[in-house]
Amino acid sequence: ENENILLKTCVFLLISIYITVIYSTFLTRSGVLSQASVHSFVSSENIVYLFLLFFLLLFLFGSIFIFIRRLGSVKTHLINSINFFSRNGLILIGTIFLLISTLIIFIGTSAPILGISVDTKFYDKMNLPLIILISIICGISLYLKWHSSSKNYLYKKILLPFFLSAILTTILSFIVNFINVNVIIFLFSSVFLVITNFHWLLKSLRNLSSRIDVSFSHIGLGLFLLGVLATGFYTKDFNVNLKKDKEVGLLDYKIKFSGVEQIEDTEKYKLNVEIKRKDALIIASPTIYFNEFANDFYIEPDVISELAQDIYIAPISYDNGEKQEEIKYLTLLKNETKEFQGMQIKFVSFQFPSNSQQSMMNSDSIVIGVEIKIHFKKNTYSITPIYTSKVGRKESKPVIIEDLNSSFSIIELDASGKIILGISDLSKAGIIKDEQLLVEISFKPFIILIWSGAGLILAGFIYSAIKKYNSI
Repeated sequence: ENENILLKTCVFLLISIYITVIYSTFLTRSGVLSQASVHSFVSSENIVYLFLLFFLLLFLFGSIFIFIRRLGSVKTHLINSINFFSRNGLILIGTIFLLISTLIIFIGTSAPILGISVDTKFYDKMNLPLIILISIICGISLYLKWHSSSKNYLYKKILLPFFLSAILTTILSFIVNFINVNVIIFLFSSVFLVITNFHWLLKSLRNLSSRIDVSFSHIGLGLFLLGVLATGFYTKDFNVNLKKDKEVGLLDYKIKFSGVEQIEDTEKYKLNVEIKRKDALIIASPTIYFNEFANDFYIEPDVISELAQDIYIAPISYDNGEKQEEIKYLTLLKNETKEFQGMQIKFVSFQFPSNSQQSMMNSDSIVIGVEIKIHFKKNTYSITPIYTSKVGRKESKPVIIEDLNSSFSIIELDASGKIILGISDLSKAGIIKDEQLLVEISFKPFIILIWSGAGLILAGFIYSAIKKYNSI
């Protein structure tokens, strides 16, 4: 604004932000992804679909019309050339990278409409180089002048932060045993972002500069990225079958399912899980309830926040003990093979019917086959248990292999390429089971870095907003 450049671009980007928010609302609330995304939690009704589509098109074409009509009234200086060794140039490059990331996310979230499955690895693979470049730009840009800086000037300014970041990255890589080149480069860019902005923050405070909001936000971003990296690398997920009042050892903890309790004056039920470590006892209470509006059961995980880590407890299934068969559970990723009681079990792929896209749009039942290969001794068996999903109902049709005296069924699956396979020993049919709860327990260390980073980003934003308000 002070330079009176790229004002039309800024207005266009502001319009784009609002339109993409409406579009994301359309994706989740219209029902077009009701069977493709866990975030799309309503069925596809024509009136809702048409209503949201109308508003999306109204704001899209209305904004474009107003933007074009008022384009001539926005006075701005034309940019004849871009000096990449300037703060203006790097800000422009960073904006372009953010737009590319937005396009990647747009393509990934819209792909299920066309019947194309996109897992989380797509976003990680495509966005990782952009995040690295943006982090480095956020660090370098502080040392550049707005219009032009010489290469020698820049090299002298970033030489010390660069070497400090390289040394710290090397030390951290050895400590945590990072060997992947992409991960090490990501670590370096995050550390570089924190060090350069911390150095700039000290300089700003010493000179009573008013630009500390930038440093706070960028340090927060660096800590956030370090937290994402550390938490993702060290997170441990376990599927644990808990029989009532029987302790199960997990890492340094003793886990016990103590029973179900209805929450007073509600239709919600608490599934009480006791987590004991040494003499400390914590009771986690994830809840389950039936949502009449969505006509489906909802599960609310519980989170135990500790200083060093967060523990997530999410119920997968609950058995009140009335069923007459023994079921054991096996979690498999796509193309993963695990050993179970002498059997080598491999999850090969999902098998979607040809009309799956139309079924998603119409909120009809969608039938998903899961191809499984089982190798036992010298024999190989190929089976396809069927999983049927419709709002308010999820069913699994088991496959029985008489030679193994076992049945196989799909307990749960998700679009990221993970299934939970239920395996029943038919020889134990008729045995009364204990009341039991199958839960996913995730240990997420270094989560404090993510929260600290988010807090600093918010603090920088608030400070900047107050400063801007006072200048009006």
